[in-house]
Amino acid sequence: MGKKSNTDVELYDVLLDKFQKITSKMKHISPGDEEIGQKLLRKQAKKVQAQIVSYLKDRQKHGLELTDEMIAFEGLEKKLKDLLFEKVIKPQLKIADSNRKAMDEFYEPPTPEDIAKTKEKYNVRHPVSKYHEPVGEVDRTSYSNHTLYILADDMDDEWERNKDTEEFSCYYGDRIRFFEWCAQKYRYKGGKVFDAEGMVNSLTSSRTRAKSKKDKDY
Repeated sequence: MGKKSNTDVELYDVLLDKFQKITSKMKHISPGDEEIGQKLLRKQAKKVQAQIVSYLKDRQKHGLELTDEMIAFEGLEKKLKDLLFEKVIKPQLKIADSNRKAMDEFYEPPTPEDIAKTKEKYNVRHPVSKYHEPVGEVDRTSYSNHTLYILADDMDDEWERNKDTEEFSCYYGDRIRFFEWCAQKYRYKGGKVFDAEGMVNSLTSSRTRAKSKKDKDY
């Protein structure tokens, strides 16, 4: 029998069979493991894989079609990933699934009474606001010719006057919550938008400048 051509289909079968025999003996090894035999198998597999790749390139070079089996060839990297999955990842998934099932066995869904009690406790701590909700129509005119500081200063005055009233109880004594509502309600200087933090910063910077000027006058 003559020597097989570099592009002969039978040569591919020989190389593939050799590759599969080598990889079938492999097992997963962790980094740092000193399993010389396994490392040698990997070197052999790389060598045969290189021969297979060279064979496939030769077929393409000569304009020969690659068979479905040739196209489906999976190299050493795929084999090592499969070994990792079977040895490490798959057992971990089984443990995680077992833990989840164990937790499901002990989990008792809340009863309607439990849900009602939770809602009751939440409503005591955070009662549904009766004031300033919803924002309603946005006010674009009151401060259309004013700076953010003027708006913020007016709202701060309103906060100081009303923060202890029942009407403002929906803000729980927190000015920033009232400013958040103001940011939804008002626009300033031709329709500009702002946020609660912007109001605070505007007040702070303007009042700091005013105090500094006053100190200089003295």
